[in-house]
Amino acid sequence: MALTPTDLTIDGGAVVALVGPTGSGKSTLLDIVAGRLLPSEGQVLVGGAPVVGPGRRGVVIQPSEGKDVRAQIAEALAADPDVLLLDEPFDGLSDSEREHLQEDLHAIWLDTGKTMMIATRNAEEAVPLATRVLVLSAGPGEILRDVHVDFAERDVPSVLADPDLVRFTARLRVA
Repeated sequence: MALTPTDLTIDGGAVVALVGPTGSGKSTLLDIVAGRLLPSEGQVLVGGAPVVGPGRRGVVIQPSEGKDVRAQIAEALAADPDVLLLDEPFDGLSDSEREHLQEDLHAIWLDTGKTMMIATRNAEEAVPLATRVLVLSAGPGEILRDVHVDFAERDVPSVLADPDLVRFTARLRVA
């Protein structure tokens, strides 16, 4: 079992950072929301409709068949998904590439208002984009912390330079 029983509601237009160690169930949770994996109990609703298989959810997995993460995002967005699910999209990127991708994702969110879920082991990667941060325990994953934040309301360069971000992500590592 990758996740403990989980009850989670995500508002439309939210950017949720799923932060946890390898094996915490981040990818499993994304796969369930994507409809690629059925939950062992309960149900998942997206936009009030039950998820019973793949649907209007764009999925980006890094690395994926050698595709550039930006190409995967463009392909996912071309289908106009209700939710964009990103599994370790910053993995293997240089600091410069990561910051550019953060800026791109922030611009997409501002332009489209898409709901996004970003899974990562590294809080510094996704928290600057987040309206909400879920911290998962080591497997089986359990949501340890659920924190609403306002980092996504500001532009990425100013957030990255904000000492509050450094303090916040340091507290996440301690939890």
